[in-house]
Amino acid sequence: MDTIEFRGQTIVLDPARFLTVYYTNWKGESAWRTVFLLPCPPEFNTSSFHPDRWIIRVWDIGKNAERSYDLLKCHQWSNTYAKIERKEEGSSRPTDQSGEGQVRQETGTNP
Repeated sequence: MDTIEFRGQTIVLDPARFLTVYYTNWKGESAWRTVFLLPCPPEFNTSSFHPDRWIIRVWDIGKNAERSYDLLKCHQWSNTYAKIERKEEGSSRPTDQSGEGQVRQETGTNP
């Protein structure tokens, strides 16, 4: 498993803890992102990207970089690993179109 350094700690990027998030960035571009939630509390912050917003810190797997996500712009969430496991067991849930094998969370259903 890969590791990263975060605030003086070595963090193991365990795929069982990855999340898939449908996120809209500051440019208005929306996409499904696979992320690892970093071990720090959400913070109320103001920046040029996120004015007066609750922010979470994530490690973006696709970009291989730490990012801050505005909670109001995280439209859908799912536990990537659990969804992949169910798909392999024969679930009829659809996969996303990124080619990464994650499964999207459908609106109004339980993950």
